[in-house]
Amino acid sequence: MKKTIYFKPSFPPLGSFLSVVATISGIYLLIDAAEDSYYIVGGLLCFVGSFVLTAFEGLIIDASEKKVLKYTTTFGIKKGKWIEVGGYKAISLLSNKVSHNRSVHGVNPTKFTDMLYKVVLLNSNHSKKFVIFESLNLENATAKLTEIQTLLELDKVRYNPPVAKKRK
Repeated sequence: MKKTIYFKPSFPPLGSFLSVVATISGIYLLIDAAEDSYYIVGGLLCFVGSFVLTAFEGLIIDASEKKVLKYTTTFGIKKGKWIEVGGYKAISLLSNKVSHNRSVHGVNPTKFTDMLYKVVLLNSNHSKKFVIFESLNLENATAKLTEIQTLLELDKVRYNPPVAKKRK
């Protein structure tokens, strides 16, 4: 049984809006081109705009075969690799602080800090992990964690990586 966990655009809403503007501008330049150079610019704008409009990323889980496909798609062509989940014995939720600065022309910089939640698959000793889902919303990440856990029949554990011994 294959189930799509998420399917979302690869670019933020502003990027999608700008790609619509670029595509429409490119089509206008292709139709109403007065010079040969406008065909090149119009074709380039159409190509870049349609690339961004058709760029999506997603996750498909095949519960019967215990496989996961994390993929990207552009122009309707999926690119990704099926990964066997047999080596992963547990699932966990990790959190990281993500900070970024915003300023208008370098004046009054403002620092924003968000929590990024990651759903990861872990092997038996937690030395190998595979990020399967990321979200800025804790409730959304927790819901996806329980959904993936029930599909793949994995144990929910606390992340506890091995500690390396000091060299003498």
